[in-house]
Amino acid sequence: MPVQISSLRNLSLAQLTAMLGRFGRWWTEEFLSLFPPRLAEWLTGSGSMVLLLSHDDTFVNIRLQTRSGAYLDNIRVSRPEYSATLIDDFLERHQLGRQEVTIRIVLPADQFFKRTLVLPIQAARSVNEIVAHDLTQKTPFKLTAIYYDYEVIEGPGKLVVTQCLIKRDSVKAAALALQLDVADIDFVQAANGSVNASPGPAIRLDKGRSHRTTWPVRAALALSTSAALLALTAGGLRYWRQETILDELRTEIATERRQAEEVRSSFAKIEHRHSGIRHILAEKLQGPGLLDIWDATTYLLPADTWLTELSVTGAAPSQDYRVAMSGFSAAAAKLVGVLDQSPLFRDAALTTAIALDPTEQRERFALQAKVRLDGSRGVNQ
Repeated sequence: MPVQISSLRNLSLAQLTAMLGRFGRWWTEEFLSLFPPRLAEWLTGSGSMVLLLSHDDTFVNIRLQTRSGAYLDNIRVSRPEYSATLIDDFLERHQLGRQEVTIRIVLPADQFFKRTLVLPIQAARSVNEIVAHDLTQKTPFKLTAIYYDYEVIEGPGKLVVTQCLIKRDSVKAAALALQLDVADIDFVQAANGSVNASPGPAIRLDKGRSHRTTWPVRAALALSTSAALLALTAGGLRYWRQETILDELRTEIATERRQAEEVRSSFAKIEHRHSGIRHILAEKLQGPGLLDIWDATTYLLPADTWLTELSVTGAAPSQDYRVAMSGFSAAAAKLVGVLDQSPLFRDAALTTAIALDPTEQRERFALQAKVRLDGSRGVNQ
């Protein structure tokens, strides 16, 4: 039993609905088995009469049978002898009227179009919408130009939907030939060989029309359904309530865990940013910045000297900063002494030989120097 309960917890809503449907059908069958067969047919409406009409270029066939398919009577007349009143006369012989029978028009099978659609079991509650959308998207037919119906067969983890459709024009032509109004026709059915052969696929024309089920049928079905629902409710209410509470707790725990993870992630990001800021501040305090070096260089170099390149390499505290500069000067050799005497630079030296530039009429130079880590203050003083 614990295994069954744990498996029920993993059922989807569609699977649970299908299980309830199978239970309802079983309950109804067991309920009806308590009555004699004829009374059971009367209770379920399966004893209602079906009037089958078919025609060809020569004859019109009128057949009366029960909904379960039991043959009762039939007549066959030529097309010139047929009229709509013949149907009323035929039904009157059996003490029936048109409102007491289901009228089915039998048409050639080649006027029907069948296709199969496989859906997941979770789509059980949306089959109507899916079938209508599938017909408009994957067939050349418009819903306003056809009558259609479908049958659903449940398989392992899937629903097999068999669609059947017919053009409205075909139904109108058949109704006109039989001198009937389309509104009087309940179903159109595909011919399937001889009269006694199994019926072909049928399409209900007016899905909102009542099936002429009498009040005892409704009462019996309501009683059986109510009994099934009460039995399920009485046996599963407490379990369902506990599962609902557990599901709510699981949801709340998952939400709290997610929020805690988000807070932890935010703290980690803030700590990472603070660590970067602290690193930058430490480097700032341990050595001069690029602006300090730029400011000191422009202050120390004489007015007859200008630079074409200035670069700084190295990173404190693991290694010294080094500044490299190149440019033109009226007295390039003196620049080494100028930099060495400054509080910011030390170990200044030329890196290339001094050469006179014929265009600028000044000496071209390139030199480098180390930066004093403790000399960033008081440079311009």
